[in-house]
Amino acid sequence: MNPVTASRAAATPHARLACVSRRYGRVRALDRVDLAVHAGEVLAVLGPNGAGKSTVIALLTGLRRPDEGRVELFGRDPGDAAARRSIGVMLQSAALPDTLRIDELIRLHSSYYPAPRPLADRIVVLAGGRVLAEDTPGGIKARVAGKRVRCLTSLSVAVLAGWEEAGQVARAGEVSEIRGDRAERLARQQGWL
Repeated sequence: MNPVTASRAAATPHARLACVSRRYGRVRALDRVDLAVHAGEVLAVLGPNGAGKSTVIALLTGLRRPDEGRVELFGRDPGDAAARRSIGVMLQSAALPDTLRIDELIRLHSSYYPAPRPLADRIVVLAGGRVLAEDTPGGIKARVAGKRVRCLTSLSVAVLAGWEEAGQVARAGEVSEIRGDRAERLARQQGWL
């Protein structure tokens, strides 16, 4: 055994499947799989559809339980929140609830952690590949509280002024400024905030 293999064999793996089997009805997704991932390793799990790749990830992240065998993450059960806090997972595809605003989604996902970072030091509002607004969270709130919204838009002043919510509209170059009691509502409807 070479020195690298010997040191890995002695070290506790960060992630381990030991004789793991998992079925979905009559389909056996995993059949007595043994796998260990050690510190410093980069592992690619490859295979055709139905090979068991997603099942391996679901087991290691605590989303599924094995039918047989043992799964460990940092020497613990992957269902243990303390073990899962040490990993990050990038989903192949994901969907966000349409009923939540952006700030609600960020708060929801940050609530999964014991000491989440602040929501943002700076906010950049983008649309159509362009920056509509950029400021601190307090600056964005102040703009909205002042019922004033500055935005980049290809819409003319006449079109903007035609919207009941717009109130007063002014334009300087590409930047439009909308003032009125319902400017915040208009900005939210347009996705500017």
